[in-house]
Amino acid sequence: MAPALANPVEHSPSLEPVGAKIYSYNDATTFTILDTRNKLVAYTGVVAGGVRGVATEWGSVFVLGGHGTLDFFSEKDLLEKLDILYRQNLYPLAVKMAQNGSYDLASVAGIYKRYGDWLYAKDDFDTAMSQYIQTIGFVEPSYVIRKYLDAQRLGNLTSYLQELHTAGMATSDHTTLLLNCYTKLRDEERLNQFIHTQEDYQFDVDTAIHVCRQAGFYEQALYLADKFSKTGMYLKLKVEDQDDIKSALEYMRKLGDTDFSAYLAEFGRRCLSSLPRETTELLVDVCIKGMDARTAAAAAAAEKGDQNQGSSSQRAVSAISPPLLSMRHIQHLFADQPAWLAAFLEQVIARRWQRKSPISGLVDEEDNDMKSAWNTLLELYLCGVESPLNEQSSPSERKQNPKQRALEILRGSHTSIDWDRAYILCASNGFAEGIAALYEQRGDTAALLDLFIEHNDMHNMRKLLDKHGEDQPDLYVKALHYFARNPQLPNSEEMLSECLETIEKHSLMSPLRVLQALGGSDQSGVTLGMVRGYIMRQISTTTKRIQDNKSVIASYTADYKANMEKMEALKNKPVVFQSTKCSSCMTPLDLPSIHFLCKHSYHQRCLGDVGDSCPRCQSDTQMLEDQRRAQEQSAKQHDVFFDKLQRADDGFGLIASWFSKSPFAFAKLVDQ
Repeated sequence: MAPALANPVEHSPSLEPVGAKIYSYNDATTFTILDTRNKLVAYTGVVAGGVRGVATEWGSVFVLGGHGTLDFFSEKDLLEKLDILYRQNLYPLAVKMAQNGSYDLASVAGIYKRYGDWLYAKDDFDTAMSQYIQTIGFVEPSYVIRKYLDAQRLGNLTSYLQELHTAGMATSDHTTLLLNCYTKLRDEERLNQFIHTQEDYQFDVDTAIHVCRQAGFYEQALYLADKFSKTGMYLKLKVEDQDDIKSALEYMRKLGDTDFSAYLAEFGRRCLSSLPRETTELLVDVCIKGMDARTAAAAAAAEKGDQNQGSSSQRAVSAISPPLLSMRHIQHLFADQPAWLAAFLEQVIARRWQRKSPISGLVDEEDNDMKSAWNTLLELYLCGVESPLNEQSSPSERKQNPKQRALEILRGSHTSIDWDRAYILCASNGFAEGIAALYEQRGDTAALLDLFIEHNDMHNMRKLLDKHGEDQPDLYVKALHYFARNPQLPNSEEMLSECLETIEKHSLMSPLRVLQALGGSDQSGVTLGMVRGYIMRQISTTTKRIQDNKSVIASYTADYKANMEKMEALKNKPVVFQSTKCSSCMTPLDLPSIHFLCKHSYHQRCLGDVGDSCPRCQSDTQMLEDQRRAQEQSAKQHDVFFDKLQRADDGFGLIASWFSKSPFAFAKLVDQ
């Protein structure tokens, strides 16, 4: 090992003439070779009879012993040295030797990886992570990430991901995972530092906001939502999570008309219920701002245009002016706030329509007139007003009262009414049939069922379930809660049984939630006899599932142990090849022959160019390769996973199944 020194205990100059000293057979000299570069003892041994001389030549050391022996020492190459150190688990020394031996960085990283694997196997996770960090840039990050995810060592994993970002090797998935680690560890300080100091946010912002929101880090989620203009998510956090309606209104005031209209439908009613005065003032201001903007644009266009180009001027105004926030799209928000609806309308009328609008020619007057006529007629019918012309109608028509005529308008396909206005009119007059007709027109079966429940309309409720229950089984969940609270109603037990059967058939609720719905309220009058059949079926099904799972677990455990024993035997025990015949031509084996670990043996001439796999086992091997390749491909098919998850009855079971088959690998599997 170079450079090395001979270090004999007894000095025996090799230049002394033969016979100058008498060597005894009892003499012995300890001979040591030192590696000064790596600071280690490369060799030590005893030379019988003492050392008569030491010489170096051709890169080797020659030692002449007192008994006339000549020992020859040559330096091992670097690979052999490293192999010896690997066997003795002297990885730090192997790293130092590789660095001194001018190994490239990738090779040194490979040694760090082996060192980390050895420490990880000994459950020394912290020290192992220190070694894995040295491999960044050379070892696929997913290799380390999978290890520490499986071991639930989030602290170590966080350190690795931080170093990965420091080295500039992180992807968006790594950043998302790091954010998850911060939230799981409740490390708010480092989470704040990370999201406030990132220069290029290479991650899915929506996912990051969702992670922070789920973990309760609302301020961090708000920061990201505001920075990346995620308006909808920002308002959700303010309204739904922090209940900070005032701040949400201030934020909405800064939005353009288009964005304001989009989020008004989602958050307007909640804002009105909490801060009706402030919300009403905002709605009035936004409406007036949109109207004034279009008025100013129309006036400017009218001054520049002439009478012959009126239509083109109108089209120009429509193109350059902001869209008008229609009052018709706002009024439905006041369905439960009639007093504030009046205040809203009074303010808009007082501030806007006391002067003539120059944009009246920009709208389709015929369409507006038709809608106005139908809406006014509907309002008159709901107020009980009858037309004198009804006396000239047919007897069947004269029998219809105003409410029936209003219902015909609501159900008619030829009528043109404003849905929001019609809803307000029906709700204000307590016209439940009209509200039901509006819900039917919109196809809102869930709201329709709520209406029937509110009015204890079992007849229509039964018709609705019969009509839409098969394609919308979620309706039965609402019906279950209703019948559980009202067991005294006629046919309640029959309907309750039907609801339970549908819920059980479509797995809409867990048995625990069903029982909570049936008996979790003081108003519930459901007896055990009413649900005995359901409970017995659930117990039977659950018991059978448990037994099946136990059988499967036992089978998998046995297979796993058997396979692990085979693997250990192949790794650590010698394989005895006893085959005397070629597995291909079935003639006696002769040299040269090739043996495979599957216990098949072949003449070399029989194998030809088959390769390094056994021909008889090649089909099984190919099948495993195909399965592995399919798993690698499925790791990138996120849409397939989410599609299956959307349609799965047991979402958790599907996720567990995918984890067990390793389709979530971040990179291509590597042969070990």
